[in-house]
Order: sequence, then C-alpha cells, then structure tokens
Amino acid sequence: MTIRAVVVGLLGALFIAGLGYINEITFGLETFNAGQMVPTIVFGPLIILVLVLNLLFRRFKKAFGFKPRELAVIFLLTLTGLTVPARSLTVPLLNLSVMPVRYYENRPGWRRYDLMQYAPGQMFVSQGRYDGEVIDPFLAQKGSPGVSIGLGDVPWYAWRGPLSTWVPIFLLVGFASIATAMVVHRQWSHHERLRYPVADFANQLVELSPSGDPPSIFTNKFFWAGLAIAMSIRVINGINAWYPGFINIPLVFDFAQVVQKWPILTQAPQAEAIFIPRIFPIVIAFTFFLATEVSFSLGISQIAYAVLGITLVRYGVDMSMDNIVGGGMGWMRTGSFVAFALMLLYLGRRYYRDVLIRAVTFRRREGVERYAGWAARVLLVTIPLLVCLLIRLGLPWPFAVMAVLLLMLAFVVVARIVAETGLFYVLPSWTPLGALLGLFGPMALGVKGIIITAMFSLMLLLNPSAQLLPYMINGLKVCQYNGVKIGRAGMASGIVYVLCVALAVPVALWAVYNFPLGGTEWTRQTVPLIPFDTAEKAAIQLSLGGELEQSAELSPLARLANMRPAKGFLWFAGAGFVLVLIVGGLRLRIPWWPLHPVMFLVWNTHPMKRLSTSLLLGWAVKALVVRLGGYKAYQKTRPIMIGVIAGELLSALLFMAHGAFYRIITGMSPKVYQIFFQ
Repeated sequence: MTIRAVVVGLLGALFIAGLGYINEITFGLETFNAGQMVPTIVFGPLIILVLVLNLLFRRFKKAFGFKPRELAVIFLLTLTGLTVPARSLTVPLLNLSVMPVRYYENRPGWRRYDLMQYAPGQMFVSQGRYDGEVIDPFLAQKGSPGVSIGLGDVPWYAWRGPLSTWVPIFLLVGFASIATAMVVHRQWSHHERLRYPVADFANQLVELSPSGDPPSIFTNKFFWAGLAIAMSIRVINGINAWYPGFINIPLVFDFAQVVQKWPILTQAPQAEAIFIPRIFPIVIAFTFFLATEVSFSLGISQIAYAVLGITLVRYGVDMSMDNIVGGGMGWMRTGSFVAFALMLLYLGRRYYRDVLIRAVTFRRREGVERYAGWAARVLLVTIPLLVCLLIRLGLPWPFAVMAVLLLMLAFVVVARIVAETGLFYVLPSWTPLGALLGLFGPMALGVKGIIITAMFSLMLLLNPSAQLLPYMINGLKVCQYNGVKIGRAGMASGIVYVLCVALAVPVALWAVYNFPLGGTEWTRQTVPLIPFDTAEKAAIQLSLGGELEQSAELSPLARLANMRPAKGFLWFAGAGFVLVLIVGGLRLRIPWWPLHPVMFLVWNTHPMKRLSTSLLLGWAVKALVVRLGGYKAYQKTRPIMIGVIAGELLSALLFMAHGAFYRIITGMSPKVYQIFFQ
C-alpha cells in the first residue's frame, strides 16, 4: 500500500461521502451508487483513470501510471466511502429522527395510545418533543434563498440525542461488516473458490499484461466494439430522454394486454411484472461471468414465483405482502436466508472453528491468517456492544440479540449472493422487524420493542444492497488479486469509514437546513410512518384483548413464553427454509442439477422484477455461444461483454456528469436518465 494510493482512495471516499447527500437528495441528481455493486461513481472514473494514465501517457507510465495494487487500494477505499451517503446512512438518520415527531402531531391514533411514551426519546430530535425552531426549518430550509447558513447555525443541541444514539450503531455495524468480510474472505475465495464476477471484472481493468504494459483488455478490438455498441444505445436513448422527438431504441416492452386477456395472471401480487420485460445490456453481459445454473435460476425466478403465487391464491392462501413489517413472501425469504446462512456455516465449519480458536486463544492455527484472528476478535467485541446499545434503548435482551444477528445474517447472505452470482443489485426484502413480529407476535415483542426494532431495521436496511459488507467482499478480492495485504486493507477501510461518517453527517445536516427537504415521498413520508403505524396496530390489537399493560410489564424471559407466531408465518418461513435446503443439497449431490437455491432468496424482489428477463436472455446467449462455438467462441465473446459493461458504466458516468453541470450552470433540476433502473 503506497501513500499516494491511500491518499487518492481517501480523497475519493471523502468526495463521495461528503457530496452524496447533496447530489442525490438536495439536488435530485443521479445517485452515486447507481449500479449498486458496480457503482458508476467508482467504476466509471476507474476506467477513465486506467485509460488516460496507462494508455495516453504510456511513455510516462513510471512517473504517472498507477500500479495494479495501487488501483486495487483506491478501488477498495472509494467503495468504503460509498456506503455512507444518501439512503445508505444519512437519509434514514435524518428522516427517521425528525419525521415521526412531525407526524405525531397529526396522527390521532398515535396520540390516543400515547405511543411516544414507548419510544426512547434519544432516538429523535428534541427528545421526541415537537420543537418548531428545529423541525420547521428542517422541512423548509432555515436560511433565506440564496443565503447560506453556517455549521454553527445548525441546531446541534436538538440533534445530540439521535447522533449519540445512531452514529455509534452505524460505526459498530461498519466495523462488524469489515471484520466479517475479512473472516469469510479465505473460506470463500480459497476453500470454496467462488467466482466473484464483479471483482473479476474490476480486476480486468487494473491488471497489467505479462509484458508489464497496460491491461490487455484495452488493446482488444472486441472490447472496443462492445463498448461502442453499449454507449451508442445509451447515448441515443439519453438524448431521447431530453428531447422526446429524437429516435429511441426500446429496451422496455409492455405486454399488459396478455394480463387483461387472462386475469388469473394477476391473482398473485406483482406476478404481472413478467409481462413487462426490461432489457439491460449490462446484465446480459454479466451473465458471461456467472455459472450457468445461477443465471438460469435467477432468470426463471419470476416465472417460478408467478406459478407458485397463482397456485397458492387459487387454494385460498393469503399472498399479500409487506416486505418490512411482514407478509407471506417476506417471511418465506426470511426462512430462505436463515437456511442459506446455515449452509454457509456448515460448509466452512472447520475453518470458522479454527478462526474462533485463534481469536480466543491467540494461538496459531494452520490455514488461518493473522488478520482473520484479529477480525474475529473485532466481531467478538462489536456484536455484544451492538446488543448492549439496543438493550440500553429498552429492547429486551432476547430480541436485541436476535435483531443484531438477523441484521448481520442479512448482510452476510447478500454479500455471498454478490460473490457467488455477481448479481449487482440485491434486496433481501425482509427485515428483523418482520421476522421478530411474525415469530413472536405483538404480545411478546411489545409496543416499545416494535418501535425500537422498526427504527433499527429501517436505519440499517433501507438500502441493504449498498451496505459495507458486500462492497468489502469485492474490494478485498481485488486486493487479493493484486497482492495487497488483506489485514492492512481492512484496517485502512475501517479508518476511512470513520472519516467518511464524520464528514457525511454534518454535511447532510448543514444541507438539509440550507435547502428545501428533498428525496422521494417514500423516504420522506412512507418509511418514517412505519415504526409508529406498526406500533399503533399492535396497541389496538392488545387493547382489544385487554393485554396492553400486561405486555408492557413482561420480563424478557416471560416474553418468550408469550410467543404467538403470526398466522402463516411458520408455514411460509418453513417453506423457504426447506426449499433452500433441498435445492442446495441436490446441487451438491447431483452434478447436472440445473437450479441454484439463490432463486429462493431473491424471487419477487424489486431487482428480480426488473433484471430477470435480461438474466434469462443472457443465459440463453451464453449457452448458444458455447453450444455453437465451444470454449474458443466463449473466450472471444468475453471481451465484447466486458466492453458492454464498460460502455454502460461510462454512459452512466457521462449522464451523471451532464446532470451535475446542468444543475450548476442553470440552477434547474436536470432530466435524469437512469441506465440501471429504467
């Protein structure tokens, strides 16, 4: 790790963390983490950096060119900074600390049951009391138009509670994520030899050719052909977004008339999404990095859900969904995640046992690196501290333990999905709140427990596909490819994460008091209502049974004895659990088995409703290339696909930069052309 690589990586991370909230929420521009696991703001500049410094200035490569290991460090550190701004951290921190207090004044049901008495005051601004001098400027900017206020004018006194409550939790979760990535790294990359498609693509951009020249991929004509095709499509459609009279290359198709002809297809919630196929060239290209059973399983996931959903509905099963509070498919994915996590633990049981022994005894174990032992020690400290912080807020200790473990389980499984399948946009679509409320019920969890668990879940899982652990998995793999020491890389990421949080939070607070409150209606209104709306429903249910006061007085162990699972929870969660174990077992036992259990982790989630068609199309294209031309044809086609991915990322960066300059020059919000989620 060279000094200039650390400095460049740190500056890039601070740039992303410091401007992320202003860019996305205040000015309404394209989010920095567009592309999720292949973020435009990281991969786009990386491609340009390699092209400019290592191609145009080839003569001066020794003076100006970055070595692959330096680019790997820069890549890792900028990814670390990407996990802080906007919906990853600052948006839930600000909105969930303020908006429930604001809405409390106008929600008779909340006031009827005096729900704020159940909520720990330190989680909200002004201890949960409405203060017009704090909240009104938050909603409508404190400074006059064209006149900025300074950091000293932000009402820090009112924010002392939420900042002292949530920032330590964010930091501990960040440290735990880095440590977890370091613990599983050797097991996943060496013992199980996962593909790491995203890291593989990133390494294609930074590795030198055998002669020491710039990456050979940039001298491949097929790479440039793929890049030109992708950029041409995106530039044409981007111009059409600004000037609708311009030509357009259709990538979204609507076959809704099929649904109208056969209404049965709409009986399962959101099953009709399969009749609105969307073509994403970058997704088709990424299938060339995936195992065949992975791309096929992901491609048919929506069709499989539609068949299952329609069948269950016809037999009277309630398929209504709420991915946050709980519902059939959310509970099924909860069971699937738990089963998948147990499979991962079983596969690496010997290695993880040795890591734990080294962490506790400080004795060397064969096959366990020193950094893994230290990372395990960090986990042994951070996880109990997180539990203690939740207990201090008032969450009974059994639920505090389970909430933290479920949170880390979700992060680990999402990271595994990214490492094994290359799926760069993943949403678990379930939360610890939905899992605990479904398993234990309102009586056991209690109104206070519901509010705390909901706040904890929403603060940390509002955008789970942009959390630190999945990014660290890919960053560490690229570092490994290029000879960077994993221990040093992890330590540097931890320091950078702390600095990014320290910068992003005050900048976001300053921005929200200087400019009108931005963001989507979902983040401003829908999400902040969830904790107290859920608590209100629980209070009504308990009051009708005369159990509201009794529930509040239960001891932690008595709450476990009063467990009342929600109707259907055990069936749905059990079905998800069993499906993953069966398909996972068949995959391990039968070489030709065509399905991967990942389909049960992500089916009918927002990403799959958009990406499944492209995944299935990519699987078909890859299978056709291999069938007709064999391995040689596949190897010749890969550079085209790498070029398509690079072209998509450069196009996204082009429109991101264009929107920013348009905003700076005109002061007006630009038209956002979304490449990844049209």
